[in-house]
Amino acid sequence: MATTQDGAYDLQVANPGVTAVRKTGAIFFLPTDADWVRAGHHDPSTGGDWLYPTRSNTPPTMALANPTTGCVSNPGVNVANYGNGADWNGQDGNVTCVGSCGPLSASAYGTFDQGGNVSEWTEGLSGSLRIARGGSFLDASTALRSDTPEIKDFFVEQNKQGFRIARRSSCLDVNLDGEPDRPGEVQGFAMIKSPTTTLSWSPELLSTQYDIAGGSLTALQTTGVIGATCLVSPNGNDLTATSYTDERPNPAPYEGYYYMVRGQNACGSGPYGFATGGLWRLPSAGCP
Repeated sequence: MATTQDGAYDLQVANPGVTAVRKTGAIFFLPTDADWVRAGHHDPSTGGDWLYPTRSNTPPTMALANPTTGCVSNPGVNVANYGNGADWNGQDGNVTCVGSCGPLSASAYGTFDQGGNVSEWTEGLSGSLRIARGGSFLDASTALRSDTPEIKDFFVEQNKQGFRIARRSSCLDVNLDGEPDRPGEVQGFAMIKSPTTTLSWSPELLSTQYDIAGGSLTALQTTGVIGATCLVSPNGNDLTATSYTDERPNPAPYEGYYYMVRGQNACGSGPYGFATGGLWRLPSAGCP
């Protein structure tokens, strides 16, 4: 046996840092530059891209660190570890616990720390140089932007430099739109009241589980579906059946509830139906 392992790249080439090619059938590898940017900056709910990989077009709040654990002490909306703000372990700026900026600072695809912490190598090339993305714990906020890739020699070693492993998707993309085939709109919705409210719907072909969002009809009239809250979610209570019983007390006289059902699979979520303008309904306080 000539080697002890067989990786994702053919390294038996001259100058492998530039010319190494990913092998056919590789399962784990560095993302391409385009894949990295899509995972970090794209938002499938709008079809557009965010400037920062925290679902924001404004610079993130600078992360602070717990001096004992090194985890981010101020997680929340649009937070990232950059600018030497996370001081701990005797250092002026340092890496922090993976994902500790919190889910509200994750990308639209649910990836953590694509902005800050460490700058990440991609497969992307710029001439004879490699493309890195995302900025790091010691960079300025501009390094986190989608329009400021870092171009440098592949052999550079820095404490701010790391990488993210991608894997081949098992999700189909039949229509070749670059998106995995997520579930479609749930059909056949019905509601029976006797005495509790039982909801049912037809099985959605690509769905393996479902979640339900809803709210009061009064709130629907004033704010629309933006006022919806999560009633049941695969993240907290897997719902694999195509029915659900709402055990809440009856609404007040002349009041009522509305419900929306969404299918999910390992590749993503379907819509809660489509609004009249053709866009997905996406309640701001709906199920994750």
